[in-house]
Amino acid sequence: MHFASVLRNEWRASASAGGDGHFNNNPYPWTTAGSTASGGPAHNPTSTSISTPFDNDYYDDLPPPLPPACPGHHIASYEEEENDTAQHKQLESAETSYQSTSREMSAATSNSDLESVAEEPEPAVESSDRFFRSLLQTCSQGFHSIEPAERTPEIRRGLMACQLGLDYLDALANHDDEAAEQVRKMEAATTQQERRLANHRQLENKRTGRYIPRLPAEILLRVFNFACYNEGFGTYPPSRSVQKTLFSCSLVAKDWNRPANAVLWKRVNMSDHPGRFGRFVLGSATSKYNKRESSALVRVLSVACTDADLSLLSVACHHTTELHSLELQRTRDMDACSYRLLQRLPNRFPSLRSLVADNILPIAWPDLVKLCATCPLLSNLHISFPTMTTDSPVEFEPPTAADFETLFAGIPFLQSLSLWRVPIPADKEDAIVNSLAKHCKNLRAVRIDDCGRELTMSLFQSMWNQCRQLQCITLRMIRHPPCFAPVHLEALPTLRTLLVDGCWLSDDLLGYIGRSAPNLETLYIENDWRDSYGAIGSVVHITDHGIMMIAPHLRNLRTISLVGLMGNPHLSARSVRSLLSYNRNVSALNLARPNHAESTLTDESLLYLAPCLTRLRRLELYMQCQISEDALAQALADACRLISLGLSGCHQLTDATVGVLTQLCPFLERLDMAGVSCSDAGLQRLIDAGKHLRECVVDCGQGENVRWGDVINFDDPWSEEVFSPYSVWEKEVRRVAGLAGFVY
Repeated sequence: MHFASVLRNEWRASASAGGDGHFNNNPYPWTTAGSTASGGPAHNPTSTSISTPFDNDYYDDLPPPLPPACPGHHIASYEEEENDTAQHKQLESAETSYQSTSREMSAATSNSDLESVAEEPEPAVESSDRFFRSLLQTCSQGFHSIEPAERTPEIRRGLMACQLGLDYLDALANHDDEAAEQVRKMEAATTQQERRLANHRQLENKRTGRYIPRLPAEILLRVFNFACYNEGFGTYPPSRSVQKTLFSCSLVAKDWNRPANAVLWKRVNMSDHPGRFGRFVLGSATSKYNKRESSALVRVLSVACTDADLSLLSVACHHTTELHSLELQRTRDMDACSYRLLQRLPNRFPSLRSLVADNILPIAWPDLVKLCATCPLLSNLHISFPTMTTDSPVEFEPPTAADFETLFAGIPFLQSLSLWRVPIPADKEDAIVNSLAKHCKNLRAVRIDDCGRELTMSLFQSMWNQCRQLQCITLRMIRHPPCFAPVHLEALPTLRTLLVDGCWLSDDLLGYIGRSAPNLETLYIENDWRDSYGAIGSVVHITDHGIMMIAPHLRNLRTISLVGLMGNPHLSARSVRSLLSYNRNVSALNLARPNHAESTLTDESLLYLAPCLTRLRRLELYMQCQISEDALAQALADACRLISLGLSGCHQLTDATVGVLTQLCPFLERLDMAGVSCSDAGLQRLIDAGKHLRECVVDCGQGENVRWGDVINFDDPWSEEVFSPYSVWEKEVRRVAGLAGFVY
């Protein structure tokens, strides 16, 4: 509301206390025609009401105050660019002429004959006059108290409106129509000059870069998504600083509010703070802080599996109407009755597309099956049970083949399935796979992780031959060979990713995989493993013969991980070099060695592989302690395109090798040096010489006296996302989510 509108409303409120509202007796004839402020008889309809500067015709059309960087305002005319200096002069001359006119009107009023007024106004009108005049004088004094150099255009506009109001009251009190008309013309001219000045400020803001143009909501949404999930490491959930940035963006302008809130409220994680979920549901139900509208923007909701949160989840479903993904995570020991609350969830989320039930008690399996049956559009399903060593408070029976049949029959649009520590009957592998292929014909990604100590690779063979749309297969801890020989795998050209961790694997089976999946892009094989029971063993029986068989068939590999396989009795550098020679597009190579692995990489093997490292962008040499500093320097001399290098656990390296890393790999961005014996002086030389270095991993307490600058340092080693089985699986699920059209 503009300043004049505020004054007009204040006067009308004060005038409602009395007065007959007639034109002849009312010194304020701009009240509404047909009724008076006090509810008395209407004035003569033939009388003409005088329009004042406090009506909508004058001030409601004025442009709003323009901040220095107000987005989305359109510049009225670009032809006025040449008249910017003249506009300022016209505005100054208008103010000067107005001040002189005001002084003349004041002098004329003081010298006029006040005896011409025959009748005195009524007491109510006098009270209204005094109130309105005192209000204008008080506002004018407040504006005058501000230093002239600090007066903004809004303050000058308010000051001029107060003076116009006082002059107009004086003219009406003296029945001087000519003076009142002159005041109205002066106000109209001032309004026009203010509009021109506003256009000039908009043009200047655009020149100086302070003008933010109006952007479509789709572009703003992409910008905010990039700022949220691609800043730094693209962490999920977004960091606190990113959330504050998005919240600030939502307050910039009305056009920015909904796109920023759509990204800010897209993923709500309440699993780490169970008590907050109650406040979130209460705010959504009572519209506190406008959370009702924001809760409708939630696409991914993560809650803890506690009695309180599960009971509130049935209430939250009424407000999160566009929920795509629901994550039930166990963050602490659950009560024995928590699983019973899952019975309230069926028929609550009919539009759910993704369900993640992490560490759910096995006794809740029937309720999960019912919940999935009421979500016919479910595309992603992840179910994990606690470890086998954890004692369940309630005894339960493992799921049977009929239970899996019921589960798969209720989710016909399933595209990605992840089962972790969910017991699968070893003698019913074929029946379970048959039901999966029968009901879920669009299945694209499968993950079977530690689902039974008696499982065999027959499960892998049946899944390969029956699920014909698979793009990703992740298997872990299947330690027994297939029950039927010989092994036969049909052609599967859709397969892009294969991860085999701690599973039985032979040269023959590897050869069938290479011939049947010619479009494979990611191959991850890990030999040594540790299962949930603490047992350690080696079940991978591949040699150079198996790698040489698949090398001519796999021509599209991008990522190769051979963890714990380099050296006797498994692979030599000759077979790995042959695989790299056939795949010219390989950009990531992982030759890590687990702590309990027997085979190691030697200097001769590394130097033999050096000519094939020229095209690599990422190289992982975790725990390869037998490599000397000279051999590593010679090998890295050919790998000049590396942007990520993992040397964690290579304690034989010193400052001499660390100091030349940036010279050998000038584009290095990430360096993992946890366990490397390097002094602070060597680290400082590395940081100063690394022009592109932005991440560095060192031991805890190391590098305390180093000036890191823009380099982010960590004390916890981790693998690159391309080498982590979990990250690879998450990437596949997000790809499925993009194809299915839901947020994960």
